[in-house]
Amino acid sequence: MASHPLMPALLEYTNDAVFLCDRKERIIYMNSSMRRLTGHYRPGHPACHEVFPRKEENCSLCPFACLASNPGPLPAELELTTARQKTITVRCRAFQQLPGFPPLPGLLVILQNITIVKTLQQKYRQTLLALNDQILKRQKLQEELQFSEKLYRTILDYTGMAVTLIEEDHTISTVNPELSRLSGYDPEELLGRKWDEFVHPEDLPWMQALHVARRTPGQRVPNQYEFRLRCKDGSYKNIFYSISIIPGSRQSVGSMLDITERYRMEKALRQSEEKYRLLVESIEDGFYETDLKGRIVFCNSALCRMLGYTKEEMIGASYRLIVDEENRRKVFRAFNSVYSTGRHEKGFSWELITKEGERRTVEVSISLLRNEQDEPTGFCGIIRDITEKQAITRKLRDLSIKDTLTGLFNRNYFDEKMQELTAPQYSPVSIICCDLDGLKFINDTRGHKIGDQLLQVASAILKKCFRSDDIICRLGGDEFVILLPNTDTTTAQMACRRIKEQVEIYNSTRPEIPVHLSLGTATGDTAKVPLGEIFRQADSNMYKEKFASSQSTRSMVTRALTRAMQKAGRPGSDTRQKLEEFSQLLESILK
Repeated sequence: MASHPLMPALLEYTNDAVFLCDRKERIIYMNSSMRRLTGHYRPGHPACHEVFPRKEENCSLCPFACLASNPGPLPAELELTTARQKTITVRCRAFQQLPGFPPLPGLLVILQNITIVKTLQQKYRQTLLALNDQILKRQKLQEELQFSEKLYRTILDYTGMAVTLIEEDHTISTVNPELSRLSGYDPEELLGRKWDEFVHPEDLPWMQALHVARRTPGQRVPNQYEFRLRCKDGSYKNIFYSISIIPGSRQSVGSMLDITERYRMEKALRQSEEKYRLLVESIEDGFYETDLKGRIVFCNSALCRMLGYTKEEMIGASYRLIVDEENRRKVFRAFNSVYSTGRHEKGFSWELITKEGERRTVEVSISLLRNEQDEPTGFCGIIRDITEKQAITRKLRDLSIKDTLTGLFNRNYFDEKMQELTAPQYSPVSIICCDLDGLKFINDTRGHKIGDQLLQVASAILKKCFRSDDIICRLGGDEFVILLPNTDTTTAQMACRRIKEQVEIYNSTRPEIPVHLSLGTATGDTAKVPLGEIFRQADSNMYKEKFASSQSTRSMVTRALTRAMQKAGRPGSDTRQKLEEFSQLLESILK
């Protein structure tokens, strides 16, 4: 390098590291940049591996080993380890000959330290990759945001509920089409206006207070309530309002549901219930509602009056409170039947017990109560007190089938039973016909009052001879008939003997008004002989006995008249004269 005096001076001032390596791999020259780069400042001619330490001792593995024969394959960039054990990246250029200069004694190598550049390039590439990743993420977020905005707008527009966005200063900043449809205002007529303008004056003060409280920390404010919305046509609609603050803002978003029709229906329902309750309270019959377990949940005043309990005593009580065990079973069967079929039933007849212990006969109707899901929830119905009605019915029945003078069954009942006893299960049927002898004479001589008493005596005698459920009829005048189903001839004749015995007993103790009954009986199988024929046979037998005993009857009546004349007083009196006339008349009749 001494043969080129300018070379060292030029090389000392370049920023690139320059060194000259002879063919023995000894560095015979290095400039100051080279010394700073490698950190090698020792004098002499160090070997290449002293400046650039390597683990391999074989120099053939060194990149500079090939420079002596062919510097071309030298890599453009190398990573080298300096004497300070620092790894650097350099860009290499090697020369064996410089243009215009004498031949070089070795290989001239110029190293440009690009470690920082490479680091910056790597960081740049990493930054570009990170930036590109962020750009992709941002694009994805933008796409998701756009989708969310479209989804939000779609939901907002087609949710079916009116939605509005309210600013802190009461300004309406966002509305959806449903709010326009609900209020009648176009969106342009709503945006930018205060929501206060669209609220009923009576609802405005408390809604304004809620607006402020909702934006005040620590205040608990309801998120749902009802108010009245003023529409464009001046009408008001009932609104169910759900509203809340958007997190991280002072804005509130609210959704409105039109409940005007529901409110109208609820009002109509309340009015209907009031009318229903008024109607229930105004009727004379009892009304009840029970749950499925039979507990009374409602009753009207008429039922309380009927049973003698107060409403407080009735509500919550079981139906067992007002029935005995027998009727409890009837009630259970009736309610169970209605529950099973689901049909309204009426005409059930039970006996209820009042608070004072009195028994009342009632007629009951039962209907099944259901909830909105059509599930059975209880029962309701009308309870009508028919105690007096039944008494009147029984009385009317008795009047229609009973003889008012004697209390025996009359001809109407006799005809009814004659129809009934034709059935085979009543055979054999026996009929006893009776005739009260001398009744006309008693009526004519002693008056109808005495005659009526005699009829009552005869009726009492017949009642003594038969059971209370036997059929004893007075057909009219002095005629009596006893119908005896499932009775044979022997039993019927025994009954006739009992009658005669009772007549003798009576006449022996009451000689003033003697009783004589002519009897006739007949028995037959209704499957073979018509019942009417049996009756005619009994009647015929009765008249045979009547004629057969006419002489004894005449004697008995004569004796009765004689006793009556003796009691009538002196001869010539009016009473005695009348008795004599009646006696003569009787003689002519009996003959």
